[in-house]
Amino acid sequence: MQTKWLTIFIISGLITIVNTKRACIFNSTACEKGWVQFERSCYQFLNKAVILKEAVNYCNRVGAHLLEIKSSQEEKWVDLQLKIRGFQYVWIGLTDILKENDFVFISTGGKPTFSNWGKNEPNNAGKTEHCVEKLAGSRWNDRSCDVKFPFVCERNSE
Repeated sequence: MQTKWLTIFIISGLITIVNTKRACIFNSTACEKGWVQFERSCYQFLNKAVILKEAVNYCNRVGAHLLEIKSSQEEKWVDLQLKIRGFQYVWIGLTDILKENDFVFISTGGKPTFSNWGKNEPNNAGKTEHCVEKLAGSRWNDRSCDVKFPFVCERNSE
C-alpha cells in the first residue's frame, strides 16, 4: 500500500495542498470559477452537445483549447469528472483531417505521445471519421466531426 503525504496550509482563506512525496502543489484559486484544476491545467466541462468546430471555437473564445489527454493519469481524472457530471462522451482535440490516420492536436498540430484507442480504432468508418470522441470510462473512437457531443475546454492554470 502506498502512503501519500499531504500538508495543507490555510493562509488568508486560500487552501494550498502540498504533496510532499511527489513535490506537486495544488492551489485552490489557480482556476477561476466554473473551471476545475488537475495538475497544471484548468478544465471547463460543458454539457452542451455541439459539433467539433463549435467546441473548438468556444474554447478559443475563452482562451483555452479542446481537451488534450496527455497521460493515463489525466485520462483517469477526466473519466472521474465525466462520471460525476453524467457525461457519456466528449470531444478530444485530435484530428486526422489533413492526413488519414496521422492524428495531431488541433491547437498545435503536434503529435500526441499518449493515446487510448478502442479495439479496432481508429477505423475511419464510412471514410468520414476525422475527429475523436472520448467515451466516459472507456477508450477513444474516431467520429465524424459533424456529430454533436458535450466538450471540455482546457488551459494552463499558471
